[in-house]
Amino acid sequence: MPVVQTFRFIDSWGSPYWTAEKRKEALDYLDAEVKKLGYDGVLWITEDVTEATRPEIGYEGLYSYNHGADCTTFEYLKALIEGLANKAGEAGLYYVPTAAIGFNCMGWMNGRTPLMSVEDFRKSNEWIRDEYFTSNVNCPDWAKNLTFVCTWNEYGEGHYMMPCEGLNGFGYLDVLRETYTSEKSSD
Repeated sequence: MPVVQTFRFIDSWGSPYWTAEKRKEALDYLDAEVKKLGYDGVLWITEDVTEATRPEIGYEGLYSYNHGADCTTFEYLKALIEGLANKAGEAGLYYVPTAAIGFNCMGWMNGRTPLMSVEDFRKSNEWIRDEYFTSNVNCPDWAKNLTFVCTWNEYGEGHYMMPCEGLNGFGYLDVLRETYTSEKSSD
């Protein structure tokens, strides 16, 4: 099933034209078109809980585009994910955990901030795998073992996991491989 994530889609929903009925009609239309292509439909997830992104309109999940410049430790990420999971649950949505490394926004803000260490990134992903997924009784079938990764190459906003000499090399990618697969890094 295709997963469609909307980012700031709610800005468009703010128009008086986009009543709850029109929003649902738009999502239902896209879902029907995807079914014509042979899929089971569309799974809609959003990055914010608002009146425009409620389950009755068609949304099923919440995700994070990033966790900001303060997200540089396992403890911070864990607390943030737990809080977002509660917020999503209160709205009738499921929170898809987002593995993130910080927000070193040199490109837009002319200043560097620290990024998460490879070790804390490992702890974060192991916690997601071993505790978040197993303890979340409200986890729908579509979300079992689904983690978002923030992000491969968002250079301007300073959150990138691609291999980078002088910045953890393949460390972040090795963590993802070793945490979510049976493969080990070759060092």
